[in-house]
Amino acid sequence: MMPNSPLRIEKKAVPHPQKSLKDSWVFRASPKKVRAMAGGVGMAVFGSAMLVDKLFTRRGRAPKLTMAWNAAAGFAAGWFAMKSLDRERERRKNIAERLKMIGDLNHHVRNALQSIQLSAYSTHDQEIIASVGDSVQRIEWALREIVPEH
Repeated sequence: MMPNSPLRIEKKAVPHPQKSLKDSWVFRASPKKVRAMAGGVGMAVFGSAMLVDKLFTRRGRAPKLTMAWNAAAGFAAGWFAMKSLDRERERRKNIAERLKMIGDLNHHVRNALQSIQLSAYSTHDQEIIASVGDSVQRIEWALREIVPEH
């Protein structure tokens, strides 16, 4: 851009109070750790169910059948926990990819705007310079206000 150009593209930094998507342990953890966590949830449900059965049920129930039902409940809870964590990992991965694509698009649009501004300035026609400047300012506003920065 020419140093005396009345048209300037300014990129304003927008503070982001939210954490990055990659700050979550679900996103950073390996699939093995996620499965171990889900297994822990299943074991906790199984143990809790066995404890409740011991404390609140009378004798007369078949202990093997009770243990089988509690094991099924623990397995179901672990499976649902694993699926939920996997779904959350996938969702965060997709959002991170979209944000990267938006950032790349923002970068390319800003570079193209600089070329357009330089071309308009080289004509020395004040109407064209003003028109291009207004258009560039509207696009800049859209990039700054509508497209999220990261």
